[in-house]
Amino acid sequence: MNLLKKSDGAALIEFALILPLLLLLVFGVFEFGRAIQTKNILANMSREGANLASRTSSTVQTIMNSIALTADPLDMTTNGMIFITELRGRGADPTVPRVTAQYRWTGGSYHPSSKVWDGCTDWGMDGECNDDFDDLKNAEAGADLNGLELKDREVVFAVEVFFNYQAIFSYAINDSLQLYSQAVF
Repeated sequence: MNLLKKSDGAALIEFALILPLLLLLVFGVFEFGRAIQTKNILANMSREGANLASRTSSTVQTIMNSIALTADPLDMTTNGMIFITELRGRGADPTVPRVTAQYRWTGGSYHPSSKVWDGCTDWGMDGECNDDFDDLKNAEAGADLNGLELKDREVVFAVEVFFNYQAIFSYAINDSLQLYSQAVF
């Protein structure tokens, strides 16, 4: 007695044909969720870093180390970088703040350029830019400050957090993706 019908084999073949599409959809949703989680972690780190930089007397490296510890599950030492840039208002043109100091996190091995100001030519071992800002008449912040206007001598801190995002399913995305967040306080 034959218990299998002709339609039973057809359903199995249809399932085998649609399974790769379903798996691709599930893996895509999973990867997209990971990227959103990473971006949210970076946004929280930059906001907290800007808040700490403007309100505490801790050293800049201590602040950067503290916010890097909050990055779990991200590996900031391998794939991350943090910049803190001190900006001061100029009476002549409030739309172009002057860079008065910049610091780079010493705990990271990923080295992108700052989007606020990438003019540092001499990074110290302590992560501080050793350029003489008084001699740099053009040490102006970049255009990535969303129209920030400062009053004369007003000081704010811009904190940038970078992360070199690697997809788990690298067969779909071969290149890494640089995720970025910035906060000014």
